[in-house]
Amino acid sequence: HPLINPILKELQKRRVSLSHIREIEINVSPEEEKGILIIHLDKPAGRETLPIHELLGSSPFLKGLVLAGINGWEYFGDPILHLKTEVISSKIHRVFRLRVSPESFYQVNLEQNLNLLETVLEFAQLRGEERVLELYSGIGNFTLPLAMEAGWVLGIEENGKAIEDARFNAEENRIGNCRFLLGRVEERMKEVGEEVDLMVLDPPRRGAKSVLVEIERLRPKRIVYLSCDPTTFIRDITLLLQKGYSLQKVRLVDMFPQSYHMEVIGLLEG
Repeated sequence: HPLINPILKELQKRRVSLSHIREIEINVSPEEEKGILIIHLDKPAGRETLPIHELLGSSPFLKGLVLAGINGWEYFGDPILHLKTEVISSKIHRVFRLRVSPESFYQVNLEQNLNLLETVLEFAQLRGEERVLELYSGIGNFTLPLAMEAGWVLGIEENGKAIEDARFNAEENRIGNCRFLLGRVEERMKEVGEEVDLMVLDPPRRGAKSVLVEIERLRPKRIVYLSCDPTTFIRDITLLLQKGYSLQKVRLVDMFPQSYHMEVIGLLEG
């Protein structure tokens, strides 16, 4: 996004020593026309991080700064982003407003995220009464649009900050037919006793092998599987095929243009 460039230029001006920095994230909100800077440190923050602090007062595009070190996360300014997502499907046309904490994951390519949302809703084939289970539900990016077209949605997420964001976002958007569980996905799935019509999962790069036993127990009629790693996607889809599911559709979304990274979305029925 163009907002990244002026923040990056200001960071370069500060002549910050990179010896103690493991990773740098710049996340932006087009609606606010501002961004946050997350510095991941491999040792406790010291005097060498002072030039970074000066960024908050020098860049009009930077609203918050986070130092993520071995002793925890330190916050400066306002590190919370507010995003707007306009979802258009065959059944809904709705603008969702989402809060994103710095520790929470969200799809950084906002334009392609719309393609992901529309594809998930297309593959879901919801009619208004279905029971939906979403694994690795994050801040509610998929949960809230799914809830608009389903009977109810239960999201399970391992990140506590993301759960807080998701609950806030559901209330902020006045969506009452979804709820969220915090904990290890494979453990909290065991508490689901109701029949599930649709399962949506967007696991981390390691894939969803650890939850396949519970998927087989719940036996949803349809599964929409999103993956940022084609290798684990193929592994998990193969295992689901062996359990009697059939792969109906696959679609690729170019989340990071000019790189080899792709998002894969598959629809399975069983």
